[in-house]
Amino acid sequence: MNRILFPAVAGALVAMSGTALADTAVSAVADLNIRAGPGPQYPVIGVLAAGQSATLDGCIQNSKWCTIAEANGQGWIYSDYVTADFGGNEVVLTRRPADADITIVEAPADVD
Repeated sequence: MNRILFPAVAGALVAMSGTALADTAVSAVADLNIRAGPGPQYPVIGVLAAGQSATLDGCIQNSKWCTIAEANGQGWIYSDYVTADFGGNEVVLTRRPADADITIVEAPADVD
């Protein structure tokens, strides 16, 4: 019985820790378009109002485009216009510390 319970508890702890790392709150510094993809060529699917918060899913490596959890699924934002808390300091996401634990996401296949 204990052999079955321990892996289940360990798995649950790993799952919970992964979720905690992924839940980075960002806040818009100005009204910000939420786009269907990472670039201005994609349609606007919503707006993150100034001061409004969202959950960051991740950012494309070496890019300023990041994904957020959006009411209709996933949306893309430009990271120059959102802040997040890093070590007790509110920092523009583009200028986050190098050791910030932000998930790296892939750009959609249709992006050049």
